[in-house]
Amino acid sequence: MVRKTSALLSYYYAEHDELESCLDQFNASVLMERQWNAETEDLIAEFIHFVQHQLEEHMQHEEQVLFPAMAKALGQKEDATPDNDPISLMIDEHETLRRFGQMIQEEFTRCQSTQVKSRELVHLVYDFNRLLNEHIFKEASIVYPMSEQLLSAQQKESMLQQLTDDDKIVT
Repeated sequence: MVRKTSALLSYYYAEHDELESCLDQFNASVLMERQWNAETEDLIAEFIHFVQHQLEEHMQHEEQVLFPAMAKALGQKEDATPDNDPISLMIDEHETLRRFGQMIQEEFTRCQSTQVKSRELVHLVYDFNRLLNEHIFKEASIVYPMSEQLLSAQQKESMLQQLTDDDKIVT
């Protein structure tokens, strides 16, 4: 069965596809390269830039546009927690991804000073990728379909306009 998806959700799904594609490229290079060299250093620096910019922008869009509208539609209570609320869970996972990004940045800096790719860096990147893939799956299979049901066509159109206006400013 093919489900009709609003332009807003198509926008988010397309962002997920782009994020996953970038992540796959970095994984193939960063995790497989054994030795520290200029190419490895550049690839890891690109990965960190990707996390700090593209991924961060995507998460901010969700946190500032989609999630508040969903929380309002759900009648989210102030005592909502990741254990009892899907929106709180997604925001909590965003924070976890940000912490992992910071840990990767710190370990990368240590690796630059020693010119050795550490096992810790490889494990952090691997764990980050696993967490991000799980997070994207939850959003795509639970949160986005839920938003499709909760939000009116007018709300979704207004939010899409806000996101595309923000993209014009950012780029």
